[in-house]
Amino acid sequence: MIIVGGFMRKYGWFILLLFFITGCSNEKTVDNQIDIEYSGDYYQIYEPYKASVGNNYVVNNVLSNYDKDVASESLMALSTNYFSVNNSLYQEGQYLSTTDLQELLSTEQLNDAATLTIDNIKITPTYVTTIYEQDYLASNGNLKGISLGIILNPYQAYQNSYGTYNYKTIAEEEVLSFGKEAAKKLIAYMRSKEGLSEVKILISLYLQPKPSSIDKGTFKAVTTTTNDALNFTTINCQYELITSDYVNTNDTALYTAFIVLEESLKDTFSKLYISGEVLYKNDTSQMICITVGSSSLNKSEILYITQNISENLLSNFTNEVSINIYIKSGSDLKALVTRERNTSKSNITIIGE
Repeated sequence: MIIVGGFMRKYGWFILLLFFITGCSNEKTVDNQIDIEYSGDYYQIYEPYKASVGNNYVVNNVLSNYDKDVASESLMALSTNYFSVNNSLYQEGQYLSTTDLQELLSTEQLNDAATLTIDNIKITPTYVTTIYEQDYLASNGNLKGISLGIILNPYQAYQNSYGTYNYKTIAEEEVLSFGKEAAKKLIAYMRSKEGLSEVKILISLYLQPKPSSIDKGTFKAVTTTTNDALNFTTINCQYELITSDYVNTNDTALYTAFIVLEESLKDTFSKLYISGEVLYKNDTSQMICITVGSSSLNKSEILYITQNISENLLSNFTNEVSINIYIKSGSDLKALVTRERNTSKSNITIIGE
């Protein structure tokens, strides 16, 4: 059974598959390479694997700026509170097809909104960009529940008299209110499908970031139901760049630890690039993901970097949050340093050449 990281960014799926293919038997790997099992925060994939039937359909007339991986992985992070990682298996969405999404996201369904007048120009706003679906199964393949993320766009694009595109920012409260009404239509649609009349369904509302912004989107409300009733709870589930003002202000210890790590590595390798993100749920950090790379790194440099990282994790980073650090040479992933929450030991895996 392949293990998938609920919060792993970009390379998670590839890395974990690679572990099981090339794993510990690779003679070129470092002596302290070990099997990594992600318990507590990670779902196993249900087999046989099935791709999403929705094909990541997105309304094509939306001026959007959001990271699909961030939205999907944040939804999975939320789901761990409602579908236990210990007895639930993950499967990509099998109930909302591309055709379903095209119907749902039309102006006759979820995007049935009043006309806006902006600079004397009338537009029909599109608030719901797409819907993410994730399914959670029992070991025998029976459906335990479904998680749905409604992606909402507060930034409505319009073409001005000069032919260029601008956008109007709609108040967060107004967009979330629209999203909650859309959720009522969505739950009714889901209940009409065979076998889904009483299944547990999680629905969460996600606000896209501002166009051209480096900020990440945020899940703002969540509810679960086994019928048609929806009672949303306000939440904050978001990714932030570790060097952002948000982290500097609200998580100073992490911000400082990252800067110390960056300076320590660059003291030896000045051309390294280092970036990091952290997942927060209600202002509490859940997972840190850091990428360290250069145009070219040899084996001894990679070994030194992983050693330096491990020492920094022990000395400067709290053990209350899981950490994944990816080391890249050019575009190739060369090593992974991980540390699970509530442990002090770092696990190092060197990808065989």
